[in-house]
Amino acid sequence: MKKLVAILLSLALLLTSAAALAEIPATFHAEGYPIVDEPVTITVGYMRSPNAPAYEEMQVWQDFMKLTGVNIEFVEMPLQNAQETFNLMMATDSYPDVWYGRIAGVEASNVAGLYGPAGIFLELNDLIDQYAPSIKAMFDSENLVFEKIAVEGKVYALPRVNNSNNQYVEDKWYINKVWLDKLGLAVPTTPAELRTVLEAFRDNDCNGNGDPSDEIPMSLWAGYYGMGSLYGPWSVVDNQFNHMMVGEDGSLLFVPMADGYREGLAYWRDMYADGLLWNQTFTIGNDEFNAVAQGEDEIMGSFLRHVGDYVVGSERYFDYTHVPALKGEDGSQLWKMTESPTIYKNCFMITDRCKYPEVAIRMADYFYTVQGSFEFSMGPENLTWRWNDDGTYSSIPAPEGVSSDDWMNGNCPGGYSLCYTSLEMSKMGKPADPESLSARIGQDFIDHAELYKPFQPVSYVPTLTFTAEEQEELDLIQGTIFSYVKEMEAKFIIGAEDLSKWDDYTNALNAMGIDRLMSIYQTAYNRLMGV
Repeated sequence: MKKLVAILLSLALLLTSAAALAEIPATFHAEGYPIVDEPVTITVGYMRSPNAPAYEEMQVWQDFMKLTGVNIEFVEMPLQNAQETFNLMMATDSYPDVWYGRIAGVEASNVAGLYGPAGIFLELNDLIDQYAPSIKAMFDSENLVFEKIAVEGKVYALPRVNNSNNQYVEDKWYINKVWLDKLGLAVPTTPAELRTVLEAFRDNDCNGNGDPSDEIPMSLWAGYYGMGSLYGPWSVVDNQFNHMMVGEDGSLLFVPMADGYREGLAYWRDMYADGLLWNQTFTIGNDEFNAVAQGEDEIMGSFLRHVGDYVVGSERYFDYTHVPALKGEDGSQLWKMTESPTIYKNCFMITDRCKYPEVAIRMADYFYTVQGSFEFSMGPENLTWRWNDDGTYSSIPAPEGVSSDDWMNGNCPGGYSLCYTSLEMSKMGKPADPESLSARIGQDFIDHAELYKPFQPVSYVPTLTFTAEEQEELDLIQGTIFSYVKEMEAKFIIGAEDLSKWDDYTNALNAMGIDRLMSIYQTAYNRLMGV
């Protein structure tokens, strides 16, 4: 890594003459639109959703080019191996003028700290001050976002920021209310009550199809999320990003080594062994999981997911109700908190190849306006959404036979976009028909999230920025540690590894450098919090 940084620094010096070619076009406007009267060309690297067309075919990008006067030449990254392709392009001096949006792997990496000080990503502070009022307003409004993405006070990469209502609740727990009513059972509130309910789901032909063995008492897409909030009755909650919690004294706890985590593993191990936690929980993928839940016969008893209708479909959604945060024997009752605002780093970088950085930063500023954010996260105005006379907006339903996901991603970058959603913006949505199924599901989504707010930790580990030296050490140990934790969580629960081997597991983590990893995170956390 040190050799790479040295090479990049040398390369930055060699490219000084190229960077000096940057200019302000004669017809450039510091505010208003178009940005330039005479078109200029900027190359933009991006990664798109698998169900989205190429960006040059999207109406939002065509409209954007007409609005700004900028001609964009797109360089598409492959969905698979996007980070490797990005790294190769950077290493071979074949990168574009601008990197746009979320690129898998890059959004959570330390590329700003690597390429920024080397001069390959331009420092944006002065450009933002002069030409980007919407970006400045975001930094002023959203607590600590600047501190979380800046490298020693300098911004080299802009973030996607989402502070929407209830964004901080990723886990939502659903249970089949139809089955509960059929069996005369109440929604469980403790681990013991959950076992009783799931045993009843297992042992009765709840869907009435004559096959008493096809019901799935409970499952989740653990391959991505992990078990998350399901350790809450034992005083800890886990997350798939850093596996850490903040103690009352401000010290960080590595959850997968905590006593409560081990107790939770033992409970879920027993549930798995008794056929109450689905035997494909750790192996099935997203699409397959949803397909099983939406099959001809209703077979899903309970599941954990961010959005319930993604799993069971909108027509079955209200067959399910909410499971609260379960209370443990000692009174523990916790639920995982997702960072709010949610930050995806490295979503807009201007490289030293860009001849028109002033134009590029004005382009970026548009994505942080209300109009720009809505267009690039939801689609073109009056096609996928519309303004109402009272200042709210309403979504326009997808055509018959087209899913809402395909409708959005087919018309805009959607989840891969650079955008900013403030709390106020998230409250501006108004259903076109409040009594429609989609509107009722949307309100239930909000109500469900509210259920968990009292049980989320007061403090959590936010997005952290590391120094080059810290990142160099993390690159050596973090991937190995996190992969091992994910592997062993599955093995402990499915019984491939006995919990009597717990000491061997923790010793392995110690040997991998867990103490050093926690020290680096604690230092970065203290630095962010001003400790």
